[in-house]
Order: sequence, then C-alpha cells, then structure tokens
Amino acid sequence: MTGTALEDVNNNNNNGVFFLIQKQLTNSDIIPGQSRLTMPVRQVLVEEGRFLTEEERGLLGKDKPRFPVKLIEPNLNVSELNFQRWPIGKTSSSYVLKTKWSQVKEDNNLRTDDVIQVWSFRLRSSQLCFAIVKID
Repeated sequence: MTGTALEDVNNNNNNGVFFLIQKQLTNSDIIPGQSRLTMPVRQVLVEEGRFLTEEERGLLGKDKPRFPVKLIEPNLNVSELNFQRWPIGKTSSSYVLKTKWSQVKEDNNLRTDDVIQVWSFRLRSSQLCFAIVKID
C-alpha cells in the first residue's frame, strides 16, 4: 500500500499495517455466485498471531465462524465484509473475505488475472480492517 491511503492508516492507528499477500485473482475469486476472495493461509506472509487477536483466532477455529471487518477498496470506498477461515482438505485452509465481495469486485473493475495486494490494520477501536491495492 502506498501514498496517502497508507499515511492515513498509519496516522489513525498504532497497531501496525501488515502486508498479507499479493495474489493474481482467479476465476473462483471473480465468477458470479461465488462472492468471496480467498487467501490461502500458506501464502499469507504474516503469522496469524501478528494480525489476528487471540479472540479472533479462537473464533476462526470454530465451525464456519465469521466476523465483520472493514475493507478499504482500491477506489478508496469503505465496505464491511465478513472474514472467515475455511478448511481445504485435511491440512490446509484459506482466509476468506465474503458477503459483499461481488459488489467490491464490480465497483473496482476487478477481473481474472488482475494482481492485488491485501494489507491488514486495526482502527483505534481495535476492529480488524483490510485494504486491497490493485497492482497495474
């Protein structure tokens, strides 16, 4: 994340900004009806304990739990989505942003093969937030 958006985030919280993942969007991130962005846990560059609280990690350990997060979109609009961790087979999992993902991808003209970065940070209220940057 660069420029003014990052400066605004840094100036408004003291809990750190973490670069989580850079990924090329896949068909499953984009096709209608899926309405979710997946981030394979093994590809996330920050340990879960650094960007999630103990309470959040506990919630994600339950059967299909989710909790609301704020998302700063590439167009700088702010949306509220749900954050989850889905098991993939017996040994893997993915973090998932969902609920309003279809609207986010349309509002930001996100397409298959676009490259994005996902960053995490916290508001002063300690709410977990994410920001997506589209890489040209």
